[in-house]
Amino acid sequence: MSAHTPGPWTFDGNTGVVSGPRATTVGYVAGGNLTAIANGHVLAAAPELLAMLEECIDSLESSHDQALADKVRALVAKAKGQS
Repeated sequence: MSAHTPGPWTFDGNTGVVSGPRATTVGYVAGGNLTAIANGHVLAAAPELLAMLEECIDSLESSHDQALADKVRALVAKAKGQS
């Protein structure tokens, strides 16, 4: 699988568009209701959340929390389409 559009991403609650750099459309959230708007904000945060999870893996392994590190690693793999 190819890499995702780099962040940061933004969400326009008026149009439902999630955009990356240089106004690249990453996705669209339909509905316009409060749930759809909340989903748009979560999607816009995805690249930063993924990067932070990747950074956490080494720290978790260093603190000997292997079970949590494995869970985080599984989420990262899911986000990258590797699971």
